[in-house]
Amino acid sequence: MSRRLRVLFAVPSLAGGGAERVVLTLLGHLDRSRFAPELAAATLSGPYAGQVPADVPAHDLGSARARGAVLRLAGLVRRSRPDVLFSTLGHLNLLAMLARPLYGRPGPALVARETNIPSLNLGQSPYPGLFRLLYRRLYPRFDRVVCQSRDMQADLVDNFGLPADRARVIHNPVDAEAVAARAAEGGADLPAGFVNLVAAGKLLRQKGFDLLLTALALLPAERFRLTVLGQGPLRESLEEQARRLGLASRAVFAGFAANPYPWLAGADLFVLSSRYEGLPNVVLEALTLGTPCVAFRCPGGLAEIVREGVNGFLAEPGNPADLARAIRQAADADLDRAAVAATAEPFRVERIVREYEALLEEAAGLR
Repeated sequence: MSRRLRVLFAVPSLAGGGAERVVLTLLGHLDRSRFAPELAAATLSGPYAGQVPADVPAHDLGSARARGAVLRLAGLVRRSRPDVLFSTLGHLNLLAMLARPLYGRPGPALVARETNIPSLNLGQSPYPGLFRLLYRRLYPRFDRVVCQSRDMQADLVDNFGLPADRARVIHNPVDAEAVAARAAEGGADLPAGFVNLVAAGKLLRQKGFDLLLTALALLPAERFRLTVLGQGPLRESLEEQARRLGLASRAVFAGFAANPYPWLAGADLFVLSSRYEGLPNVVLEALTLGTPCVAFRCPGGLAEIVREGVNGFLAEPGNPADLARAIRQAADADLDRAAVAATAEPFRVERIVREYEALLEEAAGLR
């Protein structure tokens, strides 16, 4: 095209989550000769607020919740007239589609990025039946939907009626240089003389930290230690579980880390105990740093990332005993960290951003 495509990226906030990191990575790497990106958030507050690129206009829609910002988002779209509106996170995607009649004509192409396996994730919402209905009614109307894994694509197509030709599998990008630079800042406090397991994520049922603690209790106390990075509503109950299992001295809940990379780089193993996932950024980042990963073979693309005996090991979904077995196996395997890092090459930002650029141009051509 003769002019730059205007793409408005919409997020609920700049809180510390994987979806926000992906959008910030895209904002930083889109080809400025072809794209003019902007950012809109219900609120621009959050741990990542300082990471918006300086040349990206950022619009604070002035609401603590996405649903309170939808009319302001529609007003911004009418004024700025982007070629593409790109939203991420399921509830915001639904709101962005519901507001489509308010965008004016011709409105922007609408691209949604799904962040989880809807059939599994919607059951955790306050109104699962309503949200499933909205997904079935609204998602097929998007011009394109980005799916992070083949599992996610299959779920949306098979269970929610998304036309297969509108679903695109694009894995999450890893900015390897930025991750390595931040890891080099140091500051991780990991105990010497142990196999250090590091896990990270919001303390929610989906992330399965209760299963990880059960697995840790099955491992030799003199050998393994666990550090969990993240915060969330289950922290108190998880700490109580750790005390009950006699793990108070072996499991540390370190809270949210704005820079988790020194911990990922310093770990002997990264452990993902999720019951289901989208495509876990933190696993890709750990592998980029050469840290092997142990995870449940859960829905959400883990089998697309972890290569048994090369960069980690997978365990039977939801089975703490098998997770403990995989952790021991990985610790004993002494995997080559350079070989581990090489397996993250397909997820490097330079390659993934090109896929996003092609998708955005394709979507804009549908207007």
